[in-house]
Amino acid sequence: MTPGSDILERVRTAQAELGTGDPADALALVEPLLDETAEALRSLDFVARSPEDRRAVVEAFCYARVTAILALESVGATAAVGRIRALAAEALDVAAEGNDAWKVLCAAAEMLSRAGDADGAASSVMAAARLAPEDVEYVRQLRGSIRSMFPAAFADR
Repeated sequence: MTPGSDILERVRTAQAELGTGDPADALALVEPLLDETAEALRSLDFVARSPEDRRAVVEAFCYARVTAILALESVGATAAVGRIRALAAEALDVAAEGNDAWKVLCAAAEMLSRAGDADGAASSVMAAARLAPEDVEYVRQLRGSIRSMFPAAFADR
């Protein structure tokens, strides 16, 4: 098992906890992985890793943030707006064609819209729309839903 696949496996454990267990427990599992995945990306040895291992690190980075954003609902989306925005900004830092950063932005857009953060939701979904593969209908549906909820947030976009 490579270091990247090890981190990814631990992120998947947190995801499984979110899907079948307690969101607070999932958040506790994923919190340390947020820092660990960020450190793995910033590490000087990142570029020396195999392409598969680099992909696993980026995937773990993205899915750790998706898991955290969804688990934050357990503490209340409104209370977590700043944290969700920060996680979305981190995803933008690693966004590249072919990676899953757009999924982080979609999760953030959903949660920010639930919290009533029109500008955060609109910014996140528009960034996701720029990054996602063109054939992903979900992004178009999410953008339409958020636009219908907060039309003023899209006036200048």
